[in-house]
Amino acid sequence: AIFDLMPTATADNWKTIAERMQAVPTAFASMQESWTLGISRKVVAPRRQAIVVAEQLETWAGTPTSPGFFTQFAESASNVKGAPLEELRRAAIDASNSMAETAKFLRQTYAPAADPRNGVGPERHALARRRFMGMSVDAREAYEWGFAEVSRL
Repeated sequence: AIFDLMPTATADNWKTIAERMQAVPTAFASMQESWTLGISRKVVAPRRQAIVVAEQLETWAGTPTSPGFFTQFAESASNVKGAPLEELRRAAIDASNSMAETAKFLRQTYAPAADPRNGVGPERHALARRRFMGMSVDAREAYEWGFAEVSRL
């Protein structure tokens, strides 16, 4: 997470973190809005990917017996004099809830509409190569040529 890369030495640092943490629910709501638009346009990611992201969000959101990322991170401010601990705790709860809600959205709304095919594999890679390069390229030949060029240099 970006949050754990932010400075945390002063109360002002933690005030900035609290302000940014308060924006997390809006960010997740915006993602859900974009994904809903994608569903309506039939531009969706693979189902397997949606489920894995939902699982990760559930882990990060935490549970009453296993606090998630934001809750743990906010509590680390308790060692800094003057840190806005209550503001951080409220923001952490809201951020965690937004992750849990997004996980629920991914499972209940997005995954059923998502592409059942895997997002990777030889067939998808061939399509992506064609789309990107504008021509059909044999992957094995391209890799062999690339390795030969690297060796030559």
